[in-house]
Amino acid sequence: MVWVMSSSAPEVAFAAPPPDCENADYNVEVTQGTQQGRHQGVRAEVWFGRGSDDCNRISTLGVLSATGNGFVEWGWVLGYSSCEEDGDAYYTRPRTFTWWRPDNGASRCHVLAGSQEGTWHTLALADGNSDTVWLAKRDGTVVDSLDVNFDRGTIVTNAERDCTCDSAYAHYRSLDFQVAGSNTWYAWTDPDLYYDSDPDYHWHYISDTEHEVLRD
Repeated sequence: MVWVMSSSAPEVAFAAPPPDCENADYNVEVTQGTQQGRHQGVRAEVWFGRGSDDCNRISTLGVLSATGNGFVEWGWVLGYSSCEEDGDAYYTRPRTFTWWRPDNGASRCHVLAGSQEGTWHTLALADGNSDTVWLAKRDGTVVDSLDVNFDRGTIVTNAERDCTCDSAYAHYRSLDFQVAGSNTWYAWTDPDLYYDSDPDYHWHYISDTEHEVLRD
């Protein structure tokens, strides 16, 4: 899918990464504790971050398949994009993308529209009719479809960075989820830390439907 870019499109440059980029992988993931493995959608207002010589910084919503070998992901990146179709582009404003991998399959990705930094957008990722095609929506509009071989899994919010020199700040609010067999959105009621490999940034609970990832 090709988006018509406005004058607020992200700045792009092709250059070497900052010299202190570690090329590591730090994640903080939070899930809805109940119905794990049966989640069929996740939706939230997501804060789009501000760039500052980032190596690679990501904030996404995702669904992990029951086997753990597959996933669908939808969100934004600052700094270097890892998507092959992007040609190592560097973004100083948030650029949206989708990333997915069928169970035991190969991963793929799409680079989508840019966004103004420091703004909120409602992102949703769901397979409401159980056809294994997940629809990514931005502010209610379908922007991509991700064709995999699973129709349910465990939802997560994901704050990610590749270098400790970057911020990993993330903010999610109005968190909703769907479960298998229903197109109804339910508010999160049981947020729980799913995974944390970041040495400095960690989950900060605000309410059942809102959380941040903050530096200690």
